[in-house]
Amino acid sequence: MDKLEAEMAKAAGQIAIDTAKDSRKAIGVLLGDAVREFGLALGDQAKFYRFKNLVGIMDRVEAIGRQRGYSPEQMRALPFGEAVRVIEAASDEEEPEVQELWSRLIANATMPESDVSARKVYVDLLRSLSPSEATFLDLLSKNGQDRFQTIDELKSFNSRATKEFRERWHKLKYIDREAAIQNLMRLRCIAVRPQPFDANNVLGLVPHDRSSRLSSAKWSYVDAGRFEKLLNQIIQQIWIAGGGAEYTPGKGVALNGGFGMGWGRQLMIEVPELNYHLTSLGKSLMVACSLDGKMVENEDFDEEEGPLDV
Repeated sequence: MDKLEAEMAKAAGQIAIDTAKDSRKAIGVLLGDAVREFGLALGDQAKFYRFKNLVGIMDRVEAIGRQRGYSPEQMRALPFGEAVRVIEAASDEEEPEVQELWSRLIANATMPESDVSARKVYVDLLRSLSPSEATFLDLLSKNGQDRFQTIDELKSFNSRATKEFRERWHKLKYIDREAAIQNLMRLRCIAVRPQPFDANNVLGLVPHDRSSRLSSAKWSYVDAGRFEKLLNQIIQQIWIAGGGAEYTPGKGVALNGGFGMGWGRQLMIEVPELNYHLTSLGKSLMVACSLDGKMVENEDFDEEEGPLDV
């Protein structure tokens, strides 16, 4: 290591110690002894680089806290073990999109009276994400609505969501988008939206034999061709869910018109990517990493009002 690198490493350790002692900085208040240990362990240029990543994330945590009306002193420090896991994983992250998720998670976990914590599963998921994966998760969490009260509401949603996906998702390379989707499915953060099966006329009623003692029983037959088609559809969905077959989203997500809006009328969410949806794990992660600890959820509607539904 040359003289410059030695000086940088030495400075890194001192910066970590001094910052941890400064009660005005979130990195010292919220990470406490864990960041002091991390600073003392710095010994080369790579670790100095990691510390810079951590400082950037914690500065953002402090900014989020102040936006919500809290100074670092009013926020709660992470438990030592939790802080160590966060420091080790977050300090490796250099991409702004993923750093933002780290910042939100830490901010939510340090908010007074918050029930969010930096769970091991969240730490493992975030350290596995690329910028394209973070972008796709963010887009799905912001556009998770699939029930609408009026056609105008659906049109407004389509316009906004299409614009957002075009500006943030479609500008990425195709290979990066495909890899991102496959990795998110591997991590069980997203899944393919279930497709309706065509079971029309698979079963048919057999006319009763009036002379039979069993004339009151209902008999049916199975159309072999249609039943085979139904089984193939089910098998294909299983293959897709397990990652054994490629899935190509259609033009959008089909909706049915509710009462008063043309029952059975074919309506669409016009964003093909919304054929994917967040799993319960994906939703949990994105709630923990949201700016306010919350995420838009589907509302419960009175059926008589006739929402447009998937």
